[in-house]
Amino acid sequence: MRIFKLYKNKSFRIVLFSIITLSFFSTLLITSPHTVGAGDSLNSLQQQYQQLEGLINQNQSKINANNGAIANLIPQINTYQQLILQKQALISNEQVQINQLNNQIAQLNIQIAQEQSKILVIKGKINSNAKSGYEQTYIPPAEMFIGNPNINNALASVEYFNASIQHQNQLAQELIVIISRLNSNKATVALNQKDATNLYNSLETQQQTLLADQSTLQQEKNSLANVNNSLSSQNAQTQAKMQSILAQIDRLALQSGTPGVIGNAPCNIGAYYSQECPAWGNIDLANTGYTYSNAGCSLIAAIIAENLIGNTGFNPYDVNSSQYWDSNGAIFSDFPGIQTESFGNTSSIDLINTYASPSTPVVVGLYTNDNQFGTHFVTMTGPLGATGTMQDPWFGPNLTFGQYMGGGITYSESGIFSAIVF
Repeated sequence: MRIFKLYKNKSFRIVLFSIITLSFFSTLLITSPHTVGAGDSLNSLQQQYQQLEGLINQNQSKINANNGAIANLIPQINTYQQLILQKQALISNEQVQINQLNNQIAQLNIQIAQEQSKILVIKGKINSNAKSGYEQTYIPPAEMFIGNPNINNALASVEYFNASIQHQNQLAQELIVIISRLNSNKATVALNQKDATNLYNSLETQQQTLLADQSTLQQEKNSLANVNNSLSSQNAQTQAKMQSILAQIDRLALQSGTPGVIGNAPCNIGAYYSQECPAWGNIDLANTGYTYSNAGCSLIAAIIAENLIGNTGFNPYDVNSSQYWDSNGAIFSDFPGIQTESFGNTSSIDLINTYASPSTPVVVGLYTNDNQFGTHFVTMTGPLGATGTMQDPWFGPNLTFGQYMGGGITYSESGIFSAIVF
């Protein structure tokens, strides 16, 4: 009847699963046990509760697996992002180089055009000089005779125009050499431009591949996140069904009472809870094999006291037993609302008779011979004696300390060893 601290933790472990198993699990959820009506047995309701709990545990494990996969995908996505940024920088550099080479080719084209224009000018001058020379040195045949002064002038003019044409032809040849050199430079720049363009196109192709791979990873990550959202939603719906089943268990237990206790006590009425209720009596406390039914009296007594002082969030199926219970019983110092406590027979009796009332309940520890631990805990809501009221997690609510419980059991004030005032 002693209560131990560990209690069945109802924060269900969530496990992730892959996309491939989503449809399979959805089928499981769809075919999961339905919430039955009030006429169904407590055993049937408890089995359904356990099955739903198992489904939630499956979901939890798959969600955790998916979270692990997402955690692995994130650094891969980030690595791709870094590579993409590097490719973008290289592409930008190549684009700058291509632009520079294009400018060089444009400048070379201008220079070639300028040199070609100079050649045309020179050729024009050559033709002009040749014509002018012919016209200026021409002597009609009738005037051509020895000693004619015009002949000497004509010969001198011919020599001058020949020299001028020769010089201009030389300039034209030099310009042709310059144009050849410019074309050679232009060809070299064009080759560099072609190489830069090919590298640019290659880098762009690599970048597109990286972007596609990154997009695939991101889609996988999003798909896993969507699966997790779906599983979390399913878990919420399943937990709602579980709460509905718990409510039905409470109603059935309240109607039928708890067999084997005085007055066929209810599972829960007002602030009172029975440690024997089928809805929570078999919950394993801290995975020790001990349950509310065989070792839960101290925790139930404290839960009753908390409810009496207004802390209604305390109940056998939601209380965190790992916080409020250990192998020695309830850890009373961790409960909110403790006013004072005493360990010892006389001082404990004094605290009970001084404080015990419905608004200041006192959890009492006492020695008894009716269980394997030799101790039991009750919640006093009045002083000891015939006028006091006792909430007994095992025997029932609103009893009197010292009355005959049946089976040869009667509590004695001499057996009291502790009192905790709430």
